[in-house]
Parts: sequence; structure tokens; C-alpha cells
Amino acid sequence: MVAVLVIVVLVIVISVWCSGRRGPRVPGLDQAVRFRLTSRWVTSLTRPMPAPMTHLLPTRTVRALVVVGLLLVAAAGTIRSTPVFAAPQVVTELTSIDTAADATVAADGRRLVAPDNFPMATAPRCDILNNFGDPRSGGRHHEGIDILATLGQEVYAMADGTLTLQVVAGSTANGASLSGNLWKLTAATGGTYYIYAHLSGFAPNLVKGSVVTKGQLLGWVGDTGNAGPGNYHLHFEIHPGGGAAVDALPLVKVPLACKVWG
Repeated sequence: MVAVLVIVVLVIVISVWCSGRRGPRVPGLDQAVRFRLTSRWVTSLTRPMPAPMTHLLPTRTVRALVVVGLLLVAAAGTIRSTPVFAAPQVVTELTSIDTAADATVAADGRRLVAPDNFPMATAPRCDILNNFGDPRSGGRHHEGIDILATLGQEVYAMADGTLTLQVVAGSTANGASLSGNLWKLTAATGGTYYIYAHLSGFAPNLVKGSVVTKGQLLGWVGDTGNAGPGNYHLHFEIHPGGGAAVDALPLVKVPLACKVWG
């Protein structure tokens, strides 16, 4: 754009210079020139006009027009040769959440930071079933909440305390066929205890009697016990003061990444 403006300015300057430049003024010459021009004009009205008309234009004017034409051609070539770039296209890539919520996709195994007052990692999946008290076979009632997850999501200690019970899936321990791999964590003060069931495995170096701290890794989500194959979830209970189980949902801090159902 700047080049075009410069060319236009040059065209104007050269045109004025070529067509408007005059020699020194001679006294008395103007009247004679006007008389001769008038005589030629009158004579030209009475004779046929020659085919070529360039002789009617002053030589300087012809030069000016030629220069102007060349400059305009050059300007037009410059404009045409200037590349025009389109605005960059913004592409928004949408990623489906279906894969992230697929229980058959195992967690990647990276050590995460435990959520505040919540027993499990929230990714890749965290769907909380508000199913405390639901009826179960044999006249039982569900004493916890189920947190749907993917295989291998981390499970954390809800409080400082001691692991007072460990049940191994497939063992002859009481309730092993229902709970699968299970931890019972008893808080250091107050007697409250927490149940974590259906685990796929236990964290290394932890046994019954191990002292743990709040947020410490206890194990990983699985489908052991009566959870059902591929139904990966954490069965979680809270027993305040060591008494009967209560609805754990109002007592945990539900992360923003989790959804509550029911």
C-alpha cells in the first residue's frame, strides 16, 4: 500500500513538472504568440484535420503521458503481485467424553493428589450413586455409597489412622465373597471407621495394623467380590464413632469433576 501511494505522488510530481515547465518570459512575445496561435486556429477550421494528431500535443506533454502510463503499469503489476493472505482458520477440536467415562479403560497409574475429604481419584471417571439404604439380597440394605470409576483409579485414606481389617478377595474370610478386597480404616481419634471394598489391589507395604495418614494411597478401584465383572466401582462406608453406617454422601466433599446420580 505504501508503494502505491509513493508511485501516485511521483506521477503527480512528474506530470506537473513535465507539462508545466516553461522557459524565461520575453516581453512582447506573448502577444505575437497569441496572434500566431489564433491565425493557426482559424486556418485549421478551414482545412481538413491530418490523420495523426500527436503533433497537436506539446512534446513535453507527450513525454509526461508516457511516463505516467509506465508508472501506472508498474503500479498495477505491484498490486497484482502482492500476495493476499487469508485469516488463519481457527479449528476447534471436540473430544468425546465417552472414552473418558468408559469403565473398561484403566487409569494410567500416575500418582495423583488426593481430593480434599473424598476417598478416590476423580479421573478418568467419577459417578456417585446416591444409593445408601437400597435393598439388597437376603433382606440386607446397602450400607454405603458406590462411586463408579475405571479400573485402577486410586483410593485414599480419609483420615489419619490405622488399618484395622484387611479382607482378601477369594479368601475364606467372613464376607470376602461380597466385599472382595477390602480395607477398614479406623481414625486415630473418635473411633470413626471407613470401609473400602471391591478393590483391585492394595498399596505396597500396607498390612493390617499399618498406620496411615490422611490422603495416603490405600489401593486401587476394581470389581472384586460381588461387584460383577467390569463393574468397576468403590463401595465406601462411614461409621461415625464406630457405630452403624450412615449415608456417606453428605459427609464427603463432592469434587466438581464428579456427578451424583439418584
